[in-house]
Amino acid sequence: MSSTAVGIRKLKDHLSEYVHRARDGEEFLITHHGEVVAELRPRARKSAPPIHPGISQMVSLGIARGETLNDPTLYSPPGITLSSGSVQELLDEERGDR
Repeated sequence: MSSTAVGIRKLKDHLSEYVHRARDGEEFLITHHGEVVAELRPRARKSAPPIHPGISQMVSLGIARGETLNDPTLYSPPGITLSSGSVQELLDEERGDR
């Protein structure tokens, strides 16, 4: 994909237009006195993590529902619990130095 050069002043005067065009897939090289100083391009999309084959099989058998596999609202992170005390005391306890 080729990039279009645009001067910083023109970019400033028409920023919303260029942001919308970048969102739609265009890429721009931002220039200042003819020197390229920055780039404006669409944000890279994060792809969903791969689904384990066993989970895919469960979906195909109707045991699991595929549309919810990557829904972070369905899973709460486990709480981290530490016993009271300083880090050094915890390390000593773990190492058996107590």
